[in-house]
Amino acid sequence: AAWTPRRQLLSYDQVREGIAQARAATRTLAGLHAGARDDALNAVADVLLERRTELLEANGLDVEAATVGPMGPGPLARMTLTEDGVVGLADHLRRIAADPDPLGERQGDTAGAWLITVPLGVIGMVYDAHPATAVEAAGLAVKSGNGILLRGAPEAAPRACPGRRGSARRAARRSVPP
Repeated sequence: AAWTPRRQLLSYDQVREGIAQARAATRTLAGLHAGARDDALNAVADVLLERRTELLEANGLDVEAATVGPMGPGPLARMTLTEDGVVGLADHLRRIAADPDPLGERQGDTAGAWLITVPLGVIGMVYDAHPATAVEAAGLAVKSGNGILLRGAPEAAPRACPGRRGSARRAARRSVPP
């Protein structure tokens, strides 16, 4: 079988829509209590563990498809999820949730000026074919109250990328008050 990259070219309107959704997410996340953001991260960690068999099977299909192409052994290894890797991702999300809330931290100086930490807004990130990158980046964005637009390499496993699984999004939304 001939290798063809899974290029997903986005139209200008699709990019604008993604930015609008990320801005809306930022407004929602920034207004949430730290506990609600932490609950959302823990809910996604639960889904990763509950659906790990499905994620690993889908990742296996993606890795198999990528072996036909020009991808070398290093990127293929980074693209491959393992049972321990999925458990590690869930643990990583739980550690992020357990970290202190980065928002609203105040630092003053003797002149009466204050620095208060606030979300940046929308973060854009292009990453390689490592499916865990999307989960880790999204977890840090949620914790810090930021929206995020992720763009993975063509080989970035559209079937197995945990951040693209609908069940994880639904679990996080259930944890966030309307």
